[in-house]
Amino acid sequence: MRGFALWILTKFAMLFFIFALAAILLQMSLVQQSGACATQAHDSASGITAKISQVIFSPSEDERQTYSLVGALPVGSNGVRYEINITYRVLADTGGNFGLNIGLGSLSEVSCDAWENIGLGEPGKYVVMFVSPSGMQKAEKGSVLRLTPSAGVEGLKKSRYVIILKCSQKAPGGKKYLFIQDCHQETLSACNELSFDSDTIKKCCGWDPSACPIG
Repeated sequence: MRGFALWILTKFAMLFFIFALAAILLQMSLVQQSGACATQAHDSASGITAKISQVIFSPSEDERQTYSLVGALPVGSNGVRYEINITYRVLADTGGNFGLNIGLGSLSEVSCDAWENIGLGEPGKYVVMFVSPSGMQKAEKGSVLRLTPSAGVEGLKKSRYVIILKCSQKAPGGKKYLFIQDCHQETLSACNELSFDSDTIKKCCGWDPSACPIG
């Protein structure tokens, strides 16, 4: 009887060791994946920020750039689902001026977040417009453009491209506009709402400022 009890205890000890080892290995794997995910998240947030920066600081009065979004961050066998929020807000590191915060967050057990800030110059330099499938919205303090590159996020359509366009009214002291679009079209050529031939851009950045439908 004593031998049988000892055998049972030995089996339980082995099972406990196996489960404990599996838990440790799983935790180590998650830590490694989180590190890799953090790098990918930072690269993605930096990529969007760089595109916005190219547009803002381009010597051209009118400029357009695009950024392609991946459906999942390339981490692990299935990738990491994620979302991006572009927020119009006051940035502390810009002397209290408005700017954009590009924040990326994972939507899986692999935790990784990244964010980048970019200032927009002196107050009122740009009228910022967020464009999504639901329409065009003038950004106010705290306004957010939510990008959903990973399919099936809360039933929302998949974001495929970020379109950034700046243009200026062709008049002395005319307004400057910065448009940022969440485009869900399958091809980049179909993302034509923000092109220099579109009706809104022609009116707002043409020779007749009164024709612009944006306040």
